[in-house]
Amino acid sequence: MHVREATEADEQQIYALLCALQQTELPREAFGRVYANNLAQPLVRYLVAEDGGAVHGFISVHMDEQLHHATLVAEVQELIVDAAYRGKRLGHALLEAAHQTARDAGCSHMELNSSFARTEAHAFYERHGWKKQSFNFTNKQLWEGHTL
Repeated sequence: MHVREATEADEQQIYALLCALQQTELPREAFGRVYANNLAQPLVRYLVAEDGGAVHGFISVHMDEQLHHATLVAEVQELIVDAAYRGKRLGHALLEAAHQTARDAGCSHMELNSSFARTEAHAFYERHGWKKQSFNFTNKQLWEGHTL
């Protein structure tokens, strides 16, 4: 197993992993558009854990300058390891590669959000030195065409 930057050729395997993470079939065409757009962004890194030519894990790192930190910050937006490969340190390898990516870019720190229901993921992050520090709020009314 090794970690490398994702390519256009990895899109289908990453799509399958992200559908598993979200427990739904994501809109395929929109996914492909967002994937291609983000691959071209200099402050977005998609990394995969690969074994035998197949992708078994994925992490996305989005970096941007944030006013409330007055510096460049990295955010892990997605991290998923195929269920059959959990416990084999793929998540650890992906997280370490993401940390190195953020350090190399000059980020001051990393952040991520995780659903309340993903308690195993929370334990994984805490084992790797992450601390619970804030809440993430979502307003789905805007997504459904409603306004405040």
